Amino acid sequence: MIRKSIIYCLALLLVALVSCAKSEEALLQDTVTEAVTALCEGDVDTYLQHTDFGKEMDSLHVSLQEAMLKRFVSAVERKGGLESIGFTQCLLQTDSLASVSYSIRYKDGTDEQKIASMIRKNGRWRMKVL
Repeated sequence: MIRKSIIYCLALLLVALVSCAKSEEALLQDTVTEAVTALCEGDVDTYLQHTDFGKEMDSLHVSLQEAMLKRFVSAVERKGGLESIGFTQCLLQTDSLASVSYSIRYKDGTDEQKIASMIRKNGRWRMKVL
């Protein structure tokens, strides 16, 4: 009887742990999806809400980032826009660091494979931008 109770408790613990892992994976995927979609649509403000630059940026750094983002948006437009985002792996390294492997498919049929380094700050996952 006690043995069955222990096995039952261990099974419940395993289910709870798996549920938490899926929850973190979903949060990571949501962050990447929202950031990449916003960037592809030219919504830089929303993109910036889902990213972390690791420091306060001076005006020169802000200007450089804006120019790079505009070039990316132009490249997406030349490819017909965003069709879909797919995920191949979410790897939780610590409670606050992770990496997400994903692919972007454009409407012209081309694909790009990407890896996003992620950081959790103030309880929210963000894409690290170097």
